[in-house]
Parts: sequence; structure tokens; C-alpha cells
Amino acid sequence: MGQGSDIEAEEIVFHGVVQGVGFRYTSHELARQFPISGWVRNEPDGTVRLFVQGPREAIDAYLNELKHHSRLSRLIDQAISEPATVNLDLTRFTIEKF
Repeated sequence: MGQGSDIEAEEIVFHGVVQGVGFRYTSHELARQFPISGWVRNEPDGTVRLFVQGPREAIDAYLNELKHHSRLSRLIDQAISEPATVNLDLTRFTIEKF
């Protein structure tokens, strides 16, 4: 993944039945198909928080796949996203612990 202004970042909080169903694992495995980096973690309130960065087109394609075409899509009630600050130290997609 290149550096510079072609990299954007987004943070998304997923609501619904998103813990205990393989959400982190599936989002991690799906991320391997795209030129993105970031992390995913369960939150104490029952949501899942995901940070993703990369080219805008890759972020959009990844999130579209995750939210609309993966086995998780039916479990997501709401996904709230906001722009985030790019972290050039992140070079892969990981599963984090809260």
C-alpha cells in the first residue's frame, strides 16, 4: 500500500448481533482480499469497532462486501462510520482485544 494522499481511513461501529458470531474473524479474512490495513475489535457495549485504511475504492469495496454480501450482513442492524486519521504504521489487518 502506498503512502500519501491516496490513503484514507474510516472507523465504523457495527450494531446488531455482532459478537460471538465470528464477526471479527470474517472481517479479518475478508480484508485479505483488499489492499487495506486496520483492525477490528469487540467493544464492551456489545458493538464491534472496525478501523480500515487504504485507497478509497478498496475501503468502499471491502465495506460493501462486509455489510451487504458476507454471511454477516443479516446480523448487522446499523453501521455508523466516520472519517479517521490515517496511521501509516499499520501495515496489515488485525484482530484486536478491548
